[in-house]
Amino acid sequence: MELELKRTAETGDINAFYGVVERKPGILKAIEAKDFAETPLHVAASAGNTELAIEILSLKPSFGRKLNPSGYSPLDMALRYGQQETVKQLIKFDPELIGLRSRERKTPLHYAAETDDADLVAEFLVACPTAVKQLTVRGETAVHLAVLKGSTNAFNVLMGWIIRTDNTGILGWKDNRGNTVLHIAAQTGQVEVIERLIKEKVNLHGRNQANQTALDVVSSAEIQNLLRRAGALRSSELLDDLMYKDFLTTHKYKQCRQAARTQVDLDKGIADGARNSFLVATVLIATATFQAVLSPPGGGWLSKEDDTNYINSNPTLPAPPPPPVELYDDVNFEIDMFNFYKFIFLNSITFGSSLGMTFLLMPLSVKVVVRNVCIGGK
Repeated sequence: MELELKRTAETGDINAFYGVVERKPGILKAIEAKDFAETPLHVAASAGNTELAIEILSLKPSFGRKLNPSGYSPLDMALRYGQQETVKQLIKFDPELIGLRSRERKTPLHYAAETDDADLVAEFLVACPTAVKQLTVRGETAVHLAVLKGSTNAFNVLMGWIIRTDNTGILGWKDNRGNTVLHIAAQTGQVEVIERLIKEKVNLHGRNQANQTALDVVSSAEIQNLLRRAGALRSSELLDDLMYKDFLTTHKYKQCRQAARTQVDLDKGIADGARNSFLVATVLIATATFQAVLSPPGGGWLSKEDDTNYINSNPTLPAPPPPPVELYDDVNFEIDMFNFYKFIFLNSITFGSSLGMTFLLMPLSVKVVVRNVCIGGK
């Protein structure tokens, strides 16, 4: 950038700025053509010359997204030089500047979180809600950076926003090393942050790339006790995640995999209303067949020998009259026994089938099925 143009940007003289542009019409276009360049907007924003900065941004909107050779945007420069009024006017003119990634893919929200500027964090979140989901080159969210730098005020503002906008899943996001916000808080010994995260029911057992949970990286006994009371476990105390790989790849569990696949198909293919109707039907069939076994055709399970023992054990009872003589040949007896066994056989098949269908129709999580089968297989 030419020295004359730079001086007008430093002084904030709008008339002088237009004088340079008038004398040298192609000066701004030449700056715009460069991939990385220090623009007069960078200079004006750094100096806090808000009116000139807005004037330049309205003339050349692309300058708002131009990075200087150090990798910073004009909004970044205003932030780093503490020009808060200029920052507020720039984002009011173009809120999308908040989502602009500069050096290390950091956004202005990341910088405000690092420096514990709670007011600007709130301004940025209101103006650009999606900025809370943007990641640095190291995979860090603004919450990661706030906790890493001990920016308590910024962390509280971010937490309030995340909770109110139902974005609590962000608290479980991992950086490139696999660390969640809870990992960082445990490493840096921030008790209040950990208490807040526990209150929001974050996952206490997430593992980083070193296969460590938050309890594995605690920096003090106080935090260890706090996490233990919340139910946190060390990595060595958790079930081995490799069991899922074994389950899916080992031939030994082929039949189990087929059962799991069937369960998935059932869960995907049956609507909740139809599933409930089928469940009612299968339960009724199971109940009816079970009751039929208790009271089979013919009037019960007592034999003649059972009747005799019962009479002998009750001597005070009068002897029953002799039964009428019935003509009962061997052929009729064999037919009755055949029908009885046939009934028991068919009834048992029906009972077993209804129980099996009831089990298959239950909306059981496939993950739970896999875990239980693997545990049993080991």
